[in-house]
Amino acid sequence: MEGDNIEKHIDILLFYHNCLNSLITKDNPLTPNAILTMALFISLPSDWTLVVNNLMQCNNISSAKVIRALQNKSTRQKSSHLHTKDFASASKATMTTSDKKRCTFCK
Repeated sequence: MEGDNIEKHIDILLFYHNCLNSLITKDNPLTPNAILTMALFISLPSDWTLVVNNLMQCNNISSAKVIRALQNKSTRQKSSHLHTKDFASASKATMTTSDKKRCTFCK
């Protein structure tokens, strides 16, 4: 627990409990795969919640599939960020009109 916010701590633990409940059923008992999958889910930042929710909807998803899905999402985010960064830097490009670049013949 970080800080003194017990309500937030309880909410986080309830979220973990719900995640575990969705991964463990009578047909799918607790396994090391389920523990790893849960650990992956709870270690992600909050902006990955949509990805986690989508993955949790899959029945009997293996930790290997979760890892591949997370790696793919990370690659897409990095690619999107680089593309946005390149576009932003290109849009800021301006022509300089300093005297050093002007033809001396016209003066």
